[in-house]
Amino acid sequence: MSSSRKDDDASHLPAAADAAERPPKPVSGSLEPRRDEPVLDLGRMGKVDLSHLSPEARAALLEQYAKGRIDLDLRARELDVDIQALDTELTSWTGQAAKAHEDGLSVTVSNATETSVGRTEVMIGNSEAAQKGRLSRNQTGEENWGPIIAIVSIIAGALLLGAIFG
Repeated sequence: MSSSRKDDDASHLPAAADAAERPPKPVSGSLEPRRDEPVLDLGRMGKVDLSHLSPEARAALLEQYAKGRIDLDLRARELDVDIQALDTELTSWTGQAAKAHEDGLSVTVSNATETSVGRTEVMIGNSEAAQKGRLSRNQTGEENWGPIIAIVSIIAGALLLGAIFG
């Protein structure tokens, strides 16, 4: 009776031989393509025929593909972290500006940030400066060359006068 009981319990499971004979379903754009297939599925970008490559070249290409997918995933995560951080900052600044306005205060919050997403310049508030929405060169992070140009001009003028009258 114990043997028929095993058969009854296993009746709902596929036979081991059937499972071994079925190839796994290909995953579109999967990170780990099957190394024995002559086609690399790039998802929406289509498929690349690898049948003309040697097994070694095919393995090298698949390794390069996997590294590229990992790099792409890491870049996407980095961008996501930067976007979430910017969203948190903007939410905080907007909340602080709204609270200051409710308290009858004027406030201007300005920030220029360079992240992996790009450069973001923000001005939030209820003051006249915030209403204009223009960041100063200092706020945007641009260097102020005025004092340097003035000093160089003075030195050049002194040298020129020294050469003429000296």
